[in-house]
Amino acid sequence: MFPVLVWMYARLARQEEREAIAAFGNAYVQYANQVPAFIPRWRRAIQDMM
Repeated sequence: MFPVLVWMYARLARQEEREAIAAFGNAYVQYANQVPAFIPRWRRAIQDMM
């Protein structure tokens, strides 16, 4: 069941990303280029906390 759920969430994320681009345009594209999609960058998060 886990692989099916991962596939469904990835598919949903791509759909929502297309909707966000349609709604917010270039501002969202710039934001998406700065943040990771699924896996956070822990090193950067720790540096931001300090």
